Amino acid sequence: MYGEMIDAIRSDTVRSVFSVQLQRQQAQQAAPPPPTPIAKNIRTNRGDGGGEPAAQTVRKSGPE
Repeated sequence: MYGEMIDAIRSDTVRSVFSVQLQRQQAQQAAPPPPTPIAKNIRTNRGDGGGEPAAQTVRKSGPE
């Protein structure tokens, strides 16, 4: 009983591994997928100035 089960599993495995489907070469040469779009509107957290921000003096407020 166990041997029959092993033989059935082996037979199914061999059938699955060695099954072949033929295709014509024209069907395999499909058009390449279109390129992925590149982001055109990119924003950063630097603001609209684009350059170095002006130096700003920071002072402690309150009683000393």
